[in-house]
Amino acid sequence: MKKLDFPIIIIITLLAFVCYFVCIASTNPPQKQHRACGVSPKRLSYGVMQPATEAVFNPPYKWAGRKILYVFFTDTYDYQLMQKTLGVANTWGNYAKLNFVLTADIFQSDIRVSYREPNGYLSYIGNEAASLGLGGKATLWLQDLDKEDDAEFTRVVLHEFGHAIGLEHELQSVNANIKWDTTAVYKYYDTAYGWSSQKVNDNIFTTINTAEATRFDPKSIMIYAVPAFLTKDKIAIPWPDGLSDTDKKTIQKYYR
Repeated sequence: MKKLDFPIIIIITLLAFVCYFVCIASTNPPQKQHRACGVSPKRLSYGVMQPATEAVFNPPYKWAGRKILYVFFTDTYDYQLMQKTLGVANTWGNYAKLNFVLTADIFQSDIRVSYREPNGYLSYIGNEAASLGLGGKATLWLQDLDKEDDAEFTRVVLHEFGHAIGLEHELQSVNANIKWDTTAVYKYYDTAYGWSSQKVNDNIFTTINTAEATRFDPKSIMIYAVPAFLTKDKIAIPWPDGLSDTDKKTIQKYYR
């Protein structure tokens, strides 16, 4: 029996390590920092709100000291699509000293874009993409966005890359003051998009704790459209079609 003790101990030890690494590999990255944005403008109504002065920027997620962010595409080899994506994303760079640059080296990348993973449209916020230890995993998702028209393509790319440089949802501004019909909101997002109550809370109702938000900006590229039937006062917010003046001023302020 003594001759078997040592091999058995080795086998048990190896099994323990295997179980440990399997558990680690199957653990999802923290979900609360994702910004889920899979809301199609084709399903929501339009309206008019008043202008504002600044967007919701979250300073802890700034890419400090960076002028270039390297972008790797995880599941497309379509060079024209890559160039189109970065061409739109670099609209942000027209107002800030920050540019997105294509890289074929996943280990050099700061942001990793997936077009085919079934995650809808979402992104990690700013430098979380580097700090969460994601390895080669995607950090920004544009599921089948290349199948949409140019207007939708532009809106979603600008929105998600806005998250990727530290911007939050404008609806979650501490100064938003939208008179939500909460029952209608939960029902709508559950029926139309299959969102849980928690997902609605995380992406619409939860206020972002940042002192950098001033007046609410209903024209920000970081906003969702709000149909009138989701508010008690029946005031609607339309989908944006590009960067607002406040988006431009905000990003210029923080990346200069």
